[in-house]
Amino acid sequence: MISLIRAAALFLLAYTLQQLIQTDLINLYLNPRFVPLTKMALVFIIILFVLSLIDFGSRVLSNRVYPGRFAGAPVIVLLTALSPLIFSPQSLGSTMISQKGMWTFGGSNPMTALQGPAGQPDKFNRSVAKQLPADNKPESNEEVLQLTDSNFIVKFAKIQRHPQDYIGKEIELEGFLVHHPLMDHDKYLIARYAIVCCAADAQVLGFAVLDQAAYPDDTWIKLRGKIAADQENLYLKVTSVQRLATPANPYLYAPEGLPEI
Repeated sequence: MISLIRAAALFLLAYTLQQLIQTDLINLYLNPRFVPLTKMALVFIIILFVLSLIDFGSRVLSNRVYPGRFAGAPVIVLLTALSPLIFSPQSLGSTMISQKGMWTFGGSNPMTALQGPAGQPDKFNRSVAKQLPADNKPESNEEVLQLTDSNFIVKFAKIQRHPQDYIGKEIELEGFLVHHPLMDHDKYLIARYAIVCCAADAQVLGFAVLDQAAYPDDTWIKLRGKIAADQENLYLKVTSVQRLATPANPYLYAPEGLPEI
């Protein structure tokens, strides 16, 4: 009986992984560069499933099927595999920010970790790349510094390394709105989650915005503004804000070769 439960758990786990990969929902759990490894794991799970079926079949043919003891591990795998099918996968939002390390403009230093468990920012530092060009000056040929999904982390790191060189520079980016308890009441964050490996190590990157937010937390916006400084604090001075629909995949992914933050 245990072999049958094991086979059922492996089948359901393989089916769940296949569905997540086929629908690209796997990207809500993993950095896409690890999806090939997930596919290899899927093949291995299918092989184990076939072997479990063969084992169960041989026991049936030889009349060696017994009620057996409680199969704890297979049942846990079974329940774990069921969860993505029962509960629709959700991306991380503002409620998780206090549990994550967060890099943002707006603290007593040009770039500070506002809040999060010890070690999270350091983990992100070690995981992002180490090959930022020596010339990290603002892109002089860009009238507006546009942060997109493909360049957000790199340009964020450039601004972090040389913040004074970017004061007065106009910037445009998309992200979700957050009212962080450690920030002044007249400021909010426009933030993004960056994933190195999986959602468990997601790091929040954000810019402080000097503005009275017209939208609630987790609202996605497209913001254009200028990087400004007030004494030691850096922030974005809003030029325009546009509300956006929540993207199907809201994460940034840190590939190898990015600069340390």
